[in-house]
Amino acid sequence: MAKGSLKDADGFQSATFRSPGNLVEFYIFSPFMSGKATDIVIKPREKLSSTKTQTKGGTKITWWTITALDGSYSRSYQETKYNNADNWVIGIKYKNASALEKYKKEYAMFKTSFYQYGD
Repeated sequence: MAKGSLKDADGFQSATFRSPGNLVEFYIFSPFMSGKATDIVIKPREKLSSTKTQTKGGTKITWWTITALDGSYSRSYQETKYNNADNWVIGIKYKNASALEKYKKEYAMFKTSFYQYGD
């Protein structure tokens, strides 16, 4: 099931796509130019469990995982930022490791299907 997430004047900057059975939820944030994905910030009952950054040429990629304090889910994201300007974020929320494993292939296809258009 697809659902708009972060709304702006022209529509939505982000969307989620939930799997049957609600085991996983894919996420995409693609603002027109650049922006902040405020709909995925860490909530009070969550913690940042890992983070990693890599810069190559003018592209900076940051990966991070947020985990619910009660262990009921995790959210993993990847932000790609070009020349410290345009950016986009892709991610997955999953109930547990087996749910992540079950949808690993679909998530990989989801990640490669994204193409950011520019003017």
